[in-house]
Amino acid sequence: MSYRYKLGFIGAGNMAWAIACGVVKAGLYDGSELIGSDIAAERRELFDEKLKAAVVDDNRQIVEEAQTVILAVKPQQARQVLEPLAGLAGAGQLIVSIMAGASTASVEGILGANVAVVRAMPNLALSVGAGMTAICPGARASDQNVGLVEKLFRACGQTVLVDEEQMHAVTAVSGSGPAYFFYFVEAMIKAAKEAGLSAEQAKLLAKQTCLGAARTLLARPEEPAELRRQVTSKGGTTEAALEIMDEAKLGEIIRRAVLAGAKRSAELGK
Repeated sequence: MSYRYKLGFIGAGNMAWAIACGVVKAGLYDGSELIGSDIAAERRELFDEKLKAAVVDDNRQIVEEAQTVILAVKPQQARQVLEPLAGLAGAGQLIVSIMAGASTASVEGILGANVAVVRAMPNLALSVGAGMTAICPGARASDQNVGLVEKLFRACGQTVLVDEEQMHAVTAVSGSGPAYFFYFVEAMIKAAKEAGLSAEQAKLLAKQTCLGAARTLLARPEEPAELRRQVTSKGGTTEAALEIMDEAKLGEIIRRAVLAGAKRSAELGK
């Protein structure tokens, strides 16, 4: 079957936008080869005006006209969105779900058992080309299908293949992880201002320091614990700060937070 568009989006929110911009910027697709749908007119207008992509307000048209379809709606909306699409997907078509918690089996169960489904869990950093996306295939997905999905998301960052049962942990670590990081930076900025720095100084110091730390983690072979020890002098300022974090059991709080995210991901999939 011949399809009019190479890549379609059901849901044109922030994550869909990041993916669309990434694949166009990387030269994988031209904007005219994309089609997107969304209930919000402003999201459709964004795809139209900025990418010159086709836009519609009927999800069925995406499945009927796009070779590869990305499901980019909230998991709570999955059944409502997917049920009207049952039986529409054709042979050779690929469905890519980025819905947190939704299993490939659940998507196949609604759209049809013969549908090729690949599940992906990206994160917000796709929007700046530094995303982290975990990928797992459904029952009918081929190696070629998986390769295409890897290619799509590598246009926006890094990818890793995982078993589907690991997806809840992935969601809690890398899917939600940027929010944990932003929360930490918020607190650093607030404390810096209390210590006497201006808001502008505090933001620059906190953001650039965290960027440098992240790049150091990527560039150096040492484990995070060893890098932390290298920065921590006996009796120094870093040690004083880390003692407060240890007293507050920050490590345990982070552990519990990640596990809570994984648990919620599993709940959303039921």
